[in-house]
Amino acid sequence: MQIRVLLVFSFLAQIAACGGTEGSLDSGPDSILPNGIVEQEGCNGTTLLAGSQPFSEAGPWPVGARTVQIGDLIGEVWYPSELDSTRDMNRVVYDIRKQLDPEEGEKISDDQNPWHICDCFRGAPLDTARGKYPVIVFVHGTAGFRHQSLSFMTHWASYGFVVAALDHPGLKLGDMLAFRLEQNLQSDVDSLVRALDDPSGDLAFLSGSIDM
Repeated sequence: MQIRVLLVFSFLAQIAACGGTEGSLDSGPDSILPNGIVEQEGCNGTTLLAGSQPFSEAGPWPVGARTVQIGDLIGEVWYPSELDSTRDMNRVVYDIRKQLDPEEGEKISDDQNPWHICDCFRGAPLDTARGKYPVIVFVHGTAGFRHQSLSFMTHWASYGFVVAALDHPGLKLGDMLAFRLEQNLQSDVDSLVRALDDPSGDLAFLSGSIDM
């Protein structure tokens, strides 16, 4: 399945250079938090977290998730949440049947359903004490959906990124199976970026906390 990731690797390089990673900065940590997490100053006065874990493991932040409406489009946002805020929360489980037309989804039993378990927590509070956070816009591939690549989404968010993805009409799973193929990816992405530039409505919780 093809995927396109926008605005990703240059941000990863910037975070690596500015302290949102394993290791330490020449300037030294601002404070040492529980579990070996270090609070450090990043680029442009941002405050980030660093841990001793390798990049192959999750980063220092727990990950929150919210489903958002942007015009007629349905999206999902994954983000760094407050430390220890998810201790008593259950992980999000996405039901892929909802990506199908209802009459098709009803044909799949709970036992047969490939439940999509996320290392993230619905509505967990955004860590507003740190940031601002760079933004990753994820575009799913043919017959995909906004949460198709959860391990990427949560991994990036755990290292201090806000990750936003849409279900793209005409390209998403249910539409492809029903041969509804009319699509306008550029318009979809433009709408998402405009909404992130001036967060309001379902995205209002990001206001003042993201760096576009």
